[in-house]
Amino acid sequence: MNAPLLGAVLLQAVTAAWTLRVFCGLKRKSDIWRYYTYLQNAFSLLVSLIFVPAALLALLGVMDVPSWVRGLRYVSATGLCLASAVYFLLLRPGKHPQNAISDDDFRSGVHGRSADRLLHIIAPAASVASFLLLERDIHLTDSLWTGLAALPSLAYLLMYGLLTALHLWKPPYAFSTPGSKPNPLLDGLTVAFFPAAYFVISFLLWNLR
Repeated sequence: MNAPLLGAVLLQAVTAAWTLRVFCGLKRKSDIWRYYTYLQNAFSLLVSLIFVPAALLALLGVMDVPSWVRGLRYVSATGLCLASAVYFLLLRPGKHPQNAISDDDFRSGVHGRSADRLLHIIAPAASVASFLLLERDIHLTDSLWTGLAALPSLAYLLMYGLLTALHLWKPPYAFSTPGSKPNPLLDGLTVAFFPAAYFVISFLLWNLR
């Protein structure tokens, strides 16, 4: 029995179940598509639902983990790592409280602080630790995935810019100091940090493995 891989399966399963509970308690499900860190956690949840059964079959000797599943795990680990970086470097709850998760975002039974810690700290740390330490016996796929890893962030940037430029939504993030006049250009340029940082983080994770 491959103990590290079994540990990865358990860790991913527990994190996925907790994330699913948080999203089920979210009042406005559309927020999952509006907020970058929500979107990355939702993507990671979907990948876990694919990875866990595939890894279990590998543990049972039925088959190897398919290359495309390995690629998706790499993309999701990179995405959650970036989500955590965005949270600490850009959202900064203390400085930008308007971007913070609160109890008002959830139905009773899910607390904003717990959801905040899960989505921005616990889930990213668990995913990256699993990818780097527990899944080392699963060989990486083609290095093309280092480029593909940035596609979700690029798609979000394009959507953010288009919807904001056409005034089709109220931008979900505000990076201006509370009390000052909103600066859509500053907000857009800040969001452009997401895909740029993705390339750097994906390169680092690839080489650390």
